Amino acid sequence: MLQITDLTYRISGRTIIDSASLHIANGHHCGLVGINGSGKTTLFRLITGALIPDDGLGFRITGSTRIGIVTQDAPLVT
Repeated sequence: MLQITDLTYRISGRTIIDSASLHIANGHHCGLVGINGSGKTTLFRLITGALIPDDGLGFRITGSTRIGIVTQDAPLVT
């Protein structure tokens, strides 16, 4: 299970994630869809611990839950 409760993240005073909450039960698969700049990557970085939330109860991962992320960083070609 993945549970996020009232997660908030700000960059330079600008709120990127505002009191986000969700619950994904064991055995379920989930995707995150949104327009560019809507905070999808920021949310994943918060879940994986790459970023620290500014507020909220954070997140909890239990059982055999696995989280995967595939980055789309491309090398700079000159």
